[in-house]
Amino acid sequence: MNNGIRTNSARITMIAIVVASTSSFAAQDSYAPQAQTASFGPASFAVPYGWAQISNPSNPAAATYQSPQYNNEVCRLAVFPPMQSSGDIVNDARRIFAGMMGVDPVANSGPPFPYTTLIRGISPEGWPYFVIKHSIGGRYGEYGRLYGTSTLAVQLGNQTVIVVATGKDPLVSQCFGQLSRDAWPAFFASLHFNTSPSAQQDQSFRAGMVGRWMMVTGSRAGGAYTFTAQGRYLSTTAFSASRNGDITSAYFGNGGFRLRGKFLTLTPDQGSPMSAVIKLEQESKDLGARWTDRLCLVQAASEICYNRSP
Repeated sequence: MNNGIRTNSARITMIAIVVASTSSFAAQDSYAPQAQTASFGPASFAVPYGWAQISNPSNPAAATYQSPQYNNEVCRLAVFPPMQSSGDIVNDARRIFAGMMGVDPVANSGPPFPYTTLIRGISPEGWPYFVIKHSIGGRYGEYGRLYGTSTLAVQLGNQTVIVVATGKDPLVSQCFGQLSRDAWPAFFASLHFNTSPSAQQDQSFRAGMVGRWMMVTGSRAGGAYTFTAQGRYLSTTAFSASRNGDITSAYFGNGGFRLRGKFLTLTPDQGSPMSAVIKLEQESKDLGARWTDRLCLVQAASEICYNRSP
């Protein structure tokens, strides 16, 4: 596997968060208004609405939250105390996943087993993260039997925070589903640590936003944004009405944007501002051989992701 996300930190400390199924949101700013906030160790986050903290004998050291029952599916989210890291956030995520699930998500990716998805990025707040998603307990295509799992590793200086999500396979899950409700985007958007990005990280994040981003739903393009280094943006609906096609111009597009922490505010030249939690990350479905750049916006517990367009 091509790790590609090795950090410069000599040591990494690790915390783990385990989720059973997928999806929920936080109660702050653009988060779901009814979610309640919680904290454990260095992490603070929004507990999905309707979920309750439980005692979990399998992971007694973790703060575990359980969902209501959705058509015979119960999801869990568990946050673990800090762990000492090997110094490699990718290997830490893989090791924790294999240790907790009893399956190596890299060695068992692809038929007859489900494919593994890898995600890497750096939060606007300055913490690098790596996610492993893999379904276990069945063969490829056995969606009714499969148990969907995710492990998130967050680097915090010489520590790492691990988030693991488990539940039914995302294609049928009612908590972390691709086709139904998904509590994960809101939970991730609410996740906060007392960190600040370095000047280099902040500059890199802003530079990473620059360019054209296309939303794709199935085989259809569903919208696009273009962001410029001058703080202007162009939405696809206003493309034909753009006053200036030069992306270096202060008059490019149909509005301006501002990034403050993890919140992106779009202020159109005509209309009201819109704010959302932003993340820039890369996704791989072939164990790191190829990575796709993604820009995702989370607002009101829903997430829309855009792929970078040439």
